[in-house]
Amino acid sequence: LRQVPHWPEAATAKGSGARRRARALGARLEPVLVTLHVYDLGRTGELRMLNSVLASLGTGAFHCAVEVHDREWSFQAHPIGSGIFCVVPKQCLQHSYRTSVTMGFTTMTEREIATLLEHMRKDWPGPRYSMLSRNCCHFCDDLCRRLGVGPIPVWTTNLAGAGAAVKAVADVAADSAYGTWFA
Repeated sequence: LRQVPHWPEAATAKGSGARRRARALGARLEPVLVTLHVYDLGRTGELRMLNSVLASLGTGAFHCAVEVHDREWSFQAHPIGSGIFCVVPKQCLQHSYRTSVTMGFTTMTEREIATLLEHMRKDWPGPRYSMLSRNCCHFCDDLCRRLGVGPIPVWTTNLAGAGAAVKAVADVAADSAYGTWFA
């Protein structure tokens, strides 16, 4: 993965100057496409095969990332700092690209998105990653909503949601059992 540690420097790349000047002059900006890229977890064929079976049930085990302004953003576990990272679109090295979903359009500039992601870094620290309840798909859902394009498709998160629900029930059952044993 190619981490982009300081997005504001990257936001001054070719093409952003015209958008910045247009925004300063109050001009209406052309909307920018926001795309959700969906990957099968890992690089082996087993999960791709499993996801093909799970697709008939409307679910799967996925890695997700959001592309906007020619950059792909996602979230991962990281022992310190933010878990937000950036790669070339459709090129996440840890996972196998599966499909893309057009989410809609945003009029946010690269600079505005840089500011948004800088704020989100505080909300998405790497150590708080959870495979079931706070993963890359949850991050992408949050980012898409903040970009104004709405939630990501339910089929990208419902397997993790089901796992989180089962874990919560198991936790309550364990707490109840321990409570009666030691009362």
